[in-house]
Amino acid sequence: MLAAHVDPWRGERGRAAYYRQYRQAEQAATDEFQHLLGTVPVPTRIIWGREDRFLPPSFAEQLHALIPHSELHWIEGAGHTVQEDAPARLLDLLTREFRLVGTGG
Repeated sequence: MLAAHVDPWRGERGRAAYYRQYRQAEQAATDEFQHLLGTVPVPTRIIWGREDRFLPPSFAEQLHALIPHSELHWIEGAGHTVQEDAPARLLDLLTREFRLVGTGG
């Protein structure tokens, strides 16, 4: 599993791509469209690792406050890569609505 994550970032091109991606994921990268978040017309589920050290939990709270119809779900014990740290909990949150529709309740 680790090799699958690390391999694309190896070598000169891989390192350059990693740092390019890293810069794009900074909180400041959302500044240019942050004023539009209040116009998001659809329900939005924000899923955040409580232990995220890359984008801190306060950023999730800020997004939640700015996006109408949003719900914020914390995943305890998970960091920035929630899909790796807590895949079952993430899957539960992502598929909840589909299961409710399929069971009639």
